[in-house]
Amino acid sequence: MKKSINKILAFFSILLASVTFTNCGEDEFKPTVSYTIDGENQKVATVTASLTFETQYNHEGRSLYITAAAGLTKMLSVAISNWDYQNPPDNGILTKTYDATFDFETEADNDLATCLELTGDNAGVFLCDGALVTYLGNSDIYFSAFDSNTEATVTITACSPSKRTISGSFTAKVQNFDSQELTIIGEFKNVKYTVQ
Repeated sequence: MKKSINKILAFFSILLASVTFTNCGEDEFKPTVSYTIDGENQKVATVTASLTFETQYNHEGRSLYITAAAGLTKMLSVAISNWDYQNPPDNGILTKTYDATFDFETEADNDLATCLELTGDNAGVFLCDGALVTYLGNSDIYFSAFDSNTEATVTITACSPSKRTISGSFTAKVQNFDSQELTIIGEFKNVKYTVQ
């Protein structure tokens, strides 16, 4: 009987150790999104992300959307866009820092933007990469793209098209339609995205 109890205890010890070591290894890849608004930590209940494609002016554009929500009345969205002429990875986006103000018209106006000036029938049109930070809270919507904003960037530090995960950080001054401003700072790590 004592040998049976020792075997059972040994089995459970091995099982417990394997579960512990397995969980330790997975913590590194656990997806997270965290952010503050004017220095105050915000709750995140769900995180979704998707990569979409659209053709404009004979160029394929792609946008990656990350949404962190705490119910239906409080949501943060970070969107990043690339174009085919930049040679982004299949089913992914480029790792770099993106402007999130859209307060520019050409690449010369913004050190962070990569733009292509179209010619022919579409002369004067610029296709630029960029980002946008949007916040919905307390029945108000705030955007990082508003006149004279110079304080909004999204940095993609890692994008794995094979695993379909994305990591990075963002900092943005956002404004609502009544010109009220908030400062949002945050990061996302190993967020899994779908390709549509």
